[in-house]
Amino acid sequence: MTRSTAIRLALASVVVACTSYAPIALPPPPPPTPTLAPFPTPEFRISHAVEPVRYRARLALGTTSFTGHVELDATLASDVSLFWLHAVGLRMSRARAIRGDITVELEVSPQRDQQLGFRAHAPLAAGAWTIAIDYTGVIHELEPQVDDPPFGLRDRWTFGVFRREVDGATYIASQSEAIYARQIFPCIDEPDRKVPWQLTLDVADGLVAAGNAPIARTTSLGGHRTRVELAETLPLPSYLIAFAVGPFDVVDAGRVRILALRGHAANVATAAKLATLDLATLERWVGVPLPYPKLDLVEVSHPGWGAMENPGLITFDSRLLEDAHPDTTIAHELAHLWFGDIVTPAWWNDIWLNESFATYFAARLDGFAGAIDLDWWARAAAGETNAILPAATTHQLEARTFAPDREIEHGAGVLAALERWLGSDAFLHSVHAYLTAHANGTVTTTDLATAFGPAIADELYAMLDGGWPTLAVTLDCTAKPHVVTTSSTDRAWPLCVAYDRDGKRGEACGTSAEPLELPAHACPRWLLANANARGMYTLRWDSMALDALLARAWKQLTLAEKIYIFDQQSSYAAKLDVLAKLDGERDPRWLDREAALLASVARYVPSDLAAVFAKRAIDRFAATARAADLLDERDAHAVAIIEQVGDPATEAHAKALFERARDLANAGVDLPTILALAMRSDPALADRVFRDLDVSGHDYFHISVEQALGELPSIVDLLARNAARSAKLPSHVVVLLLRNVCDAASRDRVVALLGNKDATDLIDRCISTKQALDSHFRAWLTH
Repeated sequence: MTRSTAIRLALASVVVACTSYAPIALPPPPPPTPTLAPFPTPEFRISHAVEPVRYRARLALGTTSFTGHVELDATLASDVSLFWLHAVGLRMSRARAIRGDITVELEVSPQRDQQLGFRAHAPLAAGAWTIAIDYTGVIHELEPQVDDPPFGLRDRWTFGVFRREVDGATYIASQSEAIYARQIFPCIDEPDRKVPWQLTLDVADGLVAAGNAPIARTTSLGGHRTRVELAETLPLPSYLIAFAVGPFDVVDAGRVRILALRGHAANVATAAKLATLDLATLERWVGVPLPYPKLDLVEVSHPGWGAMENPGLITFDSRLLEDAHPDTTIAHELAHLWFGDIVTPAWWNDIWLNESFATYFAARLDGFAGAIDLDWWARAAAGETNAILPAATTHQLEARTFAPDREIEHGAGVLAALERWLGSDAFLHSVHAYLTAHANGTVTTTDLATAFGPAIADELYAMLDGGWPTLAVTLDCTAKPHVVTTSSTDRAWPLCVAYDRDGKRGEACGTSAEPLELPAHACPRWLLANANARGMYTLRWDSMALDALLARAWKQLTLAEKIYIFDQQSSYAAKLDVLAKLDGERDPRWLDREAALLASVARYVPSDLAAVFAKRAIDRFAATARAADLLDERDAHAVAIIEQVGDPATEAHAKALFERARDLANAGVDLPTILALAMRSDPALADRVFRDLDVSGHDYFHISVEQALGELPSIVDLLARNAARSAKLPSHVVVLLLRNVCDAASRDRVVALLGNKDATDLIDRCISTKQALDSHFRAWLTH
């Protein structure tokens, strides 16, 4: 203590001692401002403590961004001070909870795990509240991103709200599936939160604006802006909420409208008629009238977009609406109006309920129902399929999200088998019960099983579980009547056979657990133990059974059965024998299989028949290959076989794309085919590519170059012209380059040039296979 400080303290004590004033009562300090704890980490699934009742949303659409206002009517199960909503890329400006005259401002957390926390300083009382949120979002520019992972040309911005310029006009659209609604609205973006939505769009004057529901009213806002208020929807999950805005041409086909890109109205006339007919047929089959008051099909101009089944506003890639013969996608998306829209899976693990029903009914509409499971069967024979359900004792797919395409095809096959087993009337009756019991609600696989009844439920689960047996079928003609017996299964599987009934086709159905009687006087000369190709099992084939079917049954088999027989064969020899019987068939179910087979066996064609083989392939597939966009995965097998035999027009198209090859390397296109076709067109180009080959590169581009060089018929000549470079190639690259070489003269040149044992062994195996297939090619190409 300093001397001056001591003096001041002493004087202060004297003053206090001599003063008679009472002490002053100071006011209490203000309460401290409450400090809230940091926001916790949200759970993966949003709690049902806050249950949505309905949404009202208004979006003011600009050029690159939009402003939004959402009102979520919700019920709080208990007093809540913190709740979570999904939101990605949205900037919140204000959030509040409203109940009558009470307004509570809400604090908003930073985005975490695609969720935002909303917190009140005091708990909100249980009961009804409206959560009002103001925010802004981004309108993505839709341009191809060539640096994306290989998923075709599907752009990474084809979700949320996006825009695209087409012929000088701007179009804005939305994509909410699977979890992209959260980029448009703060909401609970989970499929089991299925509630009504009311959407309002503020857009530029003169544009067509459409959404899930009809327009309720329009209002001029001035400044060349119009407010379009849509009616409230039936209950929908967030992933089905959609809108589209632009200078569309409106094609009215009665119950269906098509919103075509400006100037494209004439191109969609066929699609409009087809959609109207398909809609009426689906209503008749399922026995449930479409409850949505309007249906628009909207054209989205973007390669690889595909389609999306938003109720009232189905979006389609331009090619799907403008083709002269629209493909099954239109029927598929219309079927989704019932399977996915009216009834919605409660979670993504049951998405097969959407896709398998849509796949099956689309096939039914297009007359392909008998072959719906054929693609699946081809893989089933090779043991490449997965079950839909993880185990026979588990009827929910808790650990899975999206079912792979092959599981969807599997599910469609299950439905085909059930209809065949039960009969169409009983099958459709169960489907009707399923739809009406859960209309505007959500479902699980258990709900579907319940609709089919307890007698069928166990079989349904077993088929979905993937316990598909391989049946060994035996025809016993010592008994009267003749019987079919099966083995290799411990379950009673539905079994239907087609057989020779005294010179005519007969059919019989039963189960694999008991002998199946075949009424016929004489022993059947042929038997196909999977009538109409709808059975949920594979067969043990033998050459005698196949020979009998090809020689005696062929004219009495359905096309679905013929293709099934082809798919079931595991050897090229057997497939070529079936191909010879299907020679000239133009059904699209067959053509793609034929093209794929021809592309695979081209290396084995006898040298003296190479010109005949090439002419046949060109006559059947060159036009398809020329019409196909090489950047598109459609008609890939047709392009592949033409790449094997050569076609100047297709090669010229590929040559034009060649300089873009590096940009296309990660776009998911069939880059090896493009490169191979281009190099066939210009042999000098092949030498240049070979000399620049980077054998240390392991990215998609460099691997594609190696594959493309291996497709060249002149590969041995190319290696010889560049002998010094060839000698330095690693063994694995040499094997890849020579994998299609299949003649003795070329083998001898490879030995002299490279001395690579792995490559010569590979060529020897190819020559051996070529010799084994010689008679099969001759039987087909010289008949």
